[in-house]
Amino acid sequence: MTFLIGFELEADARRVMEVLPKRFARFELSIHPEKTRLVPFQKPSGPGGGRQRARDVRLSGFTHYWGKSRKNTWVIKRKTAQKRLRRSMKNVWEWCHQKSP
Repeated sequence: MTFLIGFELEADARRVMEVLPKRFARFELSIHPEKTRLVPFQKPSGPGGGRQRARDVRLSGFTHYWGKSRKNTWVIKRKTAQKRLRRSMKNVWEWCHQKSP
């Protein structure tokens, strides 16, 4: 199982990271120590979006990134990861190539 939890404050994220393994243990689940990590994912700084590009996060076949909404506020957006999209498009192309007369 893969999941992503977002926090506004780093202190909140650290507190959950301490408690989460104990909660999972109650249900006989565990968290993989090498795959679990805190990743800074902050809104781009600066006026009008800033020049500093925020870091993208790739998880479960999607790329999560900061973008502007229609109301010009910062929101987290998602798109299919390029690697997965390319693989799927190749599979479709091969299937079409096999099925064509």
